[in-house]
Amino acid sequence: MTTAAADARSGDIEGRVVDWVRSTLAGSATTEPVEVTASATRAVSLPDDGLEVRPEDWTVSVALRFAGADRAASGEALAGLVDATGTVTLEERDAAELTGPSEAPGADDATDEPFETTLTVGVTIPWPNRNDAAAESA
Repeated sequence: MTTAAADARSGDIEGRVVDWVRSTLAGSATTEPVEVTASATRAVSLPDDGLEVRPEDWTVSVALRFAGADRAASGEALAGLVDATGTVTLEERDAAELTGPSEAPGADDATDEPFETTLTVGVTIPWPNRNDAAAESA
């Protein structure tokens, strides 16, 4: 994958993960605004030999900032992301499987400051379509 293609893929994944996190949080009891940003990094894998379809694995660091001071509600909202899963379709038609973190940090009630935390979301693209042409020609 070229650097330009990896950068485009990274941006697409980041946007899809942000949307997924927002929609997952929208199903929680919190009504406070949440700022969500993401940064995707591709996991190291074997080079693509063009013969086998190799999954792409990405790690996405998601920063959340809950604007309200109700830390209990923030913690409950984060609990909805623990072990959550989802599937999104990327711009290149690839289906990406999303997996939420195995645990979420708790918010202490000691302060009235907005609650900020960072979580890790796993992204796997089991059948990247860049190998479709090679598979059809074999």
